[in-house]
Amino acid sequence: MRYLRPPLFAITIISLVFLGIEWKTILHQPAPGTDFSIYYHAAGLFKDDPDGLYLPPRAAWDQYLYPPPSILIFRFFYLFPERTSYLLFIGLMYGCLIAALLIVQSLYEQEKPSDRPLPGRLPSGKAGFIIFALASAPVYHNIGLGQIECFVLLLSILYLYFLKSRPLLAGILLAAAIWIKMYPVLLLFPALFSREGRKTILTCLLGGIGIMVITLPFIPWHLYLDFSKKLEAVSQYTSSNIINQSVIAFGERLIVPFRQAFEWPNIYRIPGWLKGINYTLLGLIIVLVGLKMKKEKDRTASLLPGVIMLSLGAVFSPLGWGHTFVFSLPLWILSMKKIEKTAPENIFGWGILLPMALLCLVPVYNHPHILDRWPLPVQIIYYSRFLIITLLLTFYCMFERSQLQKISNR
Repeated sequence: MRYLRPPLFAITIISLVFLGIEWKTILHQPAPGTDFSIYYHAAGLFKDDPDGLYLPPRAAWDQYLYPPPSILIFRFFYLFPERTSYLLFIGLMYGCLIAALLIVQSLYEQEKPSDRPLPGRLPSGKAGFIIFALASAPVYHNIGLGQIECFVLLLSILYLYFLKSRPLLAGILLAAAIWIKMYPVLLLFPALFSREGRKTILTCLLGGIGIMVITLPFIPWHLYLDFSKKLEAVSQYTSSNIINQSVIAFGERLIVPFRQAFEWPNIYRIPGWLKGINYTLLGLIIVLVGLKMKKEKDRTASLLPGVIMLSLGAVFSPLGWGHTFVFSLPLWILSMKKIEKTAPENIFGWGILLPMALLCLVPVYNHPHILDRWPLPVQIIYYSRFLIITLLLTFYCMFERSQLQKISNR
């Protein structure tokens, strides 16, 4: 019965149902993922004319918008027919995700040995966390669209894993992650609080330059300038569509007619005041994380601040698409483990963790028409659920030793 009492058991069973439906949908879709097709054909264009990777110069999202070195990954997949390449790609992404989650759990047990579950519950917990993550909507969006976030997630978690023991390797891994997606750049912040971490920052910088130099025979230098111009242009705009779960998209949905949130692409130039709020909130959380790290006895502990910084990339990006919230899954694992230990069978587990997990299983574009009759604040919360849940989990993990935990321990 001890397996049935915690909310994780119910979450696991429900996740299995969602996972079966998702796999059936993905395997029966007539064409490879929309985003993967963009990257696949960009690799073909790059093969014929490397100079045209970021053409046309206009700001749009249906183009190749990754940093230049990442095209070499898709150039490899271009060696296979598109459908075969897509299936190989999503299989690799699933493998990267599972590996990243196992490493996160291993890191947690190393840093918090007193928080380990009872021996009989450990295997069930690991399996439950992984099944939930596989079935979560961010992963479903990644696999369905053919996005590469799961690989970037693995590189980022390996960076955290080696941060204390092998800082030089950690820096190279982080540099590689940033040259695929820009989101992990926030992981440099926790490295400031230890000597090994500061070595890692320097190594990350040198590693990033080294990747540029090594790939020069394949990637013309001017592509980096083209990419920076494209990124600067695109970052001035956002979409208030519900698939964008960022703080900026949340703000846009408050100031434009809400019915437009279901239209695509629904593009707006970001107001200056909204940018200010976005960066202020980001700065506030960074300061709180820094204060928590200073209070910790073990200044080298990197997992909690690392997973928080990783999840914030999606939250504060102008384009925090649903699939980018795969970076918040390590934060989910830490939250689940903390709730499992401090409140395994009471209202906090069932009344908070279970509803949030169920909301995280629902695809971000889900539009139940019955909600159209509900008050607008309820609709805004539902259609920004990834954002709100991630922020709630962030503050829960930072202040877990608060009155809530004292009550639970009684």
